[in-house]
Amino acid sequence: MDDVYMDQMDLKTLYRFSWTCKELNNRISGYMRRAFRPKNLFAPIFKPNEHLLFRLLQFKTGLIYIT
Repeated sequence: MDDVYMDQMDLKTLYRFSWTCKELNNRISGYMRRAFRPKNLFAPIFKPNEHLLFRLLQFKTGLIYIT
């Protein structure tokens, strides 16, 4: 249920809400981990598991630095 509401908020609002109490901080942290997984972000562009090849290409060519 949280995701439905948090999907409608911008990052600034989420960040501010996360500082109000520990419970909201935990919920928002969990949402951020789920919402911004590379697999989910690349889903509209790549077929399942193709995003891994793209990320490997990025890493090998230095296009993106992964820590």
